[in-house]
Amino acid sequence: MNTGDVERFEPVIKRLFASIAYNNVTNNDIERYEGFYASVLYACFASIGVEIIAEDVSNKGRIDLTLKAVGRTFFFEFKVTDGEPLEQIREMKYYEKYEGERYLIGIVFDPKQRNVSKFEWERI
Repeated sequence: MNTGDVERFEPVIKRLFASIAYNNVTNNDIERYEGFYASVLYACFASIGVEIIAEDVSNKGRIDLTLKAVGRTFFFEFKVTDGEPLEQIREMKYYEKYEGERYLIGIVFDPKQRNVSKFEWERI
């Protein structure tokens, strides 16, 4: 995050979800809900001390997660199973209220694998 090397996020996020014990999610369907993935990432990012805004509201809607670190702002949109989260960020322009170096990050999660199935990003 300090260097803006967003490509390094994907394997870190995949390892994070791969390390969650399967028995923590058995006998329930939590993996089908976006909030599960968002909460895990929120807790992870909170532990490293970056500024986090969950459900960051703009004039056009809200982005799932905004992170601010070292003059950079990262916008995360999550989907479960399918969808185009990066396209949603572009279309809704959630980033317009911020200036500086900005990164759009779209993540799709697969509830069967309980992990990332699609990771896209771009710098604007």
